[in-house]
Amino acid sequence: MNLLKKALALNVKRIFGRSVSVLSVAALVCVGFSSCKGSNNFMSENDSDPADTMIEINDDTSEPEIEIPENEPEETTFDDFDISDYVTEDDPEFNEGALSTIPEITYAVQGDEDVTISLYDITDSPDEMWEEITWEILEEFKGYAPNGWFNDDYAEVIANKKRDLILEREGILVRFDDYELSEFRRGWECEIPYYKILKYLNKSGMDALKMTDRDLIFAYYLEARVFSGWFIGDSCADESDMIEFNGMEYARFAYRDITTMEALKELFKTRWSDEVTDDFLSGDRFIESDGKLYIQDAARGSDISVHSVNYDTDYKEGDKEGVLFAHIIREGYDSKSGKMYLTGETDDVAFPFIMSENGAIFTSFPYVN
Repeated sequence: MNLLKKALALNVKRIFGRSVSVLSVAALVCVGFSSCKGSNNFMSENDSDPADTMIEINDDTSEPEIEIPENEPEETTFDDFDISDYVTEDDPEFNEGALSTIPEITYAVQGDEDVTISLYDITDSPDEMWEEITWEILEEFKGYAPNGWFNDDYAEVIANKKRDLILEREGILVRFDDYELSEFRRGWECEIPYYKILKYLNKSGMDALKMTDRDLIFAYYLEARVFSGWFIGDSCADESDMIEFNGMEYARFAYRDITTMEALKELFKTRWSDEVTDDFLSGDRFIESDGKLYIQDAARGSDISVHSVNYDTDYKEGDKEGVLFAHIIREGYDSKSGKMYLTGETDDVAFPFIMSENGAIFTSFPYVN
């Protein structure tokens, strides 16, 4: 079956039993995903109303009782994952560390010593790769710059010196010496997640970092996921520059050098098809005014019924198209006990894509959580 048709056909619900094969992963940060030692976190949490689903509680216990249906679970094409490995009728509490909402791309660190690698050994595009790294470092350091922590030329120092990279488990570490960025005697370091730089690696780089084609597909997905996050939260919003439009408050959009709607569209099209881009921009989440781009200062909130998500891919190197699958474990809220519980429902959501010279272009990008 054509993969795109297969993807569109996938949106099924099942009860316990079987579901997709998984990549067990640990959670990364939701927006931006990079973390610098000692830097501020510029994230906000969005809450939504409790799910309407209710269950009955036994008189003898405060724990929710989950009924297991007598009928046989629906068969699927995936058989590696079994929810009973994580939850039973006697113990309905889910193993929180078992699954994640974001796929993880990691390097298998060996021993305690740092593994250092030259930028020029892993990419044929060192300038482009270092520009990407520079953007990420400046984004993470921006909270310190206005407060006099750095020298006036710190941005130029970061951009102009392509230094060696230290391989950590969840990303590459970039270090700066004492006094290099500041008059204070302290070094700085910043960790860039691997998904930010995988697209720049050559074959030697992929081998050196022990990355696979699956990691690359996940990297493309995570880039697109950052974009979709701007439509449910108010990240990248500079609230020092606010305007009102149609009765709504807007904050200046502060992401890299994107200052126009046209530039935003071009950014989206690096990972989304024209149709997906137009669909996301069909509302008034973004507006352009007086040569500036603004984002609506409001959050949609996340889906409280999503307990956790794990991922799999259907793609082989050289194929022109493929599908990334998100397997969703659902939960509900019991008002009597005040606890969340697993409903036993699971969903498969498909993210079909076509491969271009610049990587995966997703032709559908639904909300997962």
